[in-house]
Amino acid sequence: MNAFEKTAGAGGEGDISNRINITDEWKEARNVINNCDSQVSDIRKYGLSFVSGLLAAQGLIEFPLKSASQVVPDSVKLSILIASYLLIVGIFDLDRKARNTQRAAAHRACMLEGRSGLQLGLTQLISKSYGSEAAVTSADVLYLVFVGATTILGLAVLGITSLTPSFDLVVLLVFAGGTAAVVYLFGHTNRLRRFL
Repeated sequence: MNAFEKTAGAGGEGDISNRINITDEWKEARNVINNCDSQVSDIRKYGLSFVSGLLAAQGLIEFPLKSASQVVPDSVKLSILIASYLLIVGIFDLDRKARNTQRAAAHRACMLEGRSGLQLGLTQLISKSYGSEAAVTSADVLYLVFVGATTILGLAVLGITSLTPSFDLVVLLVFAGGTAAVVYLFGHTNRLRRFL
């Protein structure tokens, strides 16, 4: 009899069904944790690679095409920068949802381990790492770095050399600030609660 089969009760037919359900649910919770790990990795790998490609394209936009008369208008440059910010927010949201699913699955697996008497401690360790501020903050820093890189590149691409108010500067800073605020405030639920 393994640890999952050691549940409290008289050992009737209902207990056998309960043991099977707990074992199956625990396995499914662990599968969700593993699948979400893969999803988060893919979201960061492909999503941020796409953002990097978009940032590289923005850098190339700064150079005139073939002649000085074929320069890309600032409105097109600004539109690409705005699309970059929106893409960063979208990737961040997908990442955040996958991390929350991981956190919930790890919490459920810990509860099932406690109920079944299995004391591996592995799920508790995983659960602590998903719930810690440090694990979430490192992911948030990654997104904030992309927001900063997009903003710095945007200043260069739009030819903004001073902080004299202009339409392009205001729009760029509003989107940069908004994107950074979304990443910071929604990166960890405790931050949003403290802010509100």
